[in-house]
Amino acid sequence: MSQLTEFFERLATDEDFERQFDDNPRTTMVDAGLDEAQQMLILGGTAQQIRAAIMDELPAGAIIIMVKMR
Repeated sequence: MSQLTEFFERLATDEDFERQFDDNPRTTMVDAGLDEAQQMLILGGTAQQIRAAIMDELPAGAIIIMVKMR
């Protein structure tokens, strides 16, 4: 998996990580190893841009299914 994919997977499955991100997005992204371009994409990109960046990181034909349950 790649950095963006891992970041969003953790954000969707780890409530403590989600709270940390809500409290301080920049620090959370830096601690997760995201570079400046990835951080800017998350903070200001459209859903389509984010989806395209994630798909670029994955092998051809990969399928992602994420469900957040609370």
